[in-house]
Amino acid sequence: RASSLRIKPEQIGQLVVRSKGLFIWSRTLIKYILESEDPRDEILQFLSPTRKLLDEPLQELYDLYDRVVKSAISRKGRTPVTHAILGIIFLSAGHRPLSASDISVFPRHGDHDDRFASGTPESVSNIASSLHAVLYKDSEGAIRVLHPTFHDYLQGRLEHGFEVRGDEMH
Repeated sequence: RASSLRIKPEQIGQLVVRSKGLFIWSRTLIKYILESEDPRDEILQFLSPTRKLLDEPLQELYDLYDRVVKSAISRKGRTPVTHAILGIIFLSAGHRPLSASDISVFPRHGDHDDRFASGTPESVSNIASSLHAVLYKDSEGAIRVLHPTFHDYLQGRLEHGFEVRGDEMH
């Protein structure tokens, strides 16, 4: 799939500039693009002249994380559930990461009818899989953040009501 992308050397250079020297940005972008429905279109969107270059390296990385999360939500169409799962993963990350089965039994905040965060372990696994660029399952089946910066990103989003910026998305 990667060979069909036909990225020109100058486009690679533009992506390197956008990475601001953060290897995790490059790694996350590659994982995200290669699993997207239209990898070529995703690359073109990242290279779009209308897409402004952000000042700080972490701003660029968090912008990419916003894109990954928003894409997962739009594909699964389960915003509150995805937010609940990410919140549980955030809270458990520093202690004992949880499996999809463990996460599926957490009630959502504000639910009064005892529905669970996701319904089933399979739906938690599906949502985690759609976030493969930032999450992974370890050898014991626990869902973990791929890089500590994604944990920091989640903390910032949770502190602000988990609003994912979508105004710059196409």
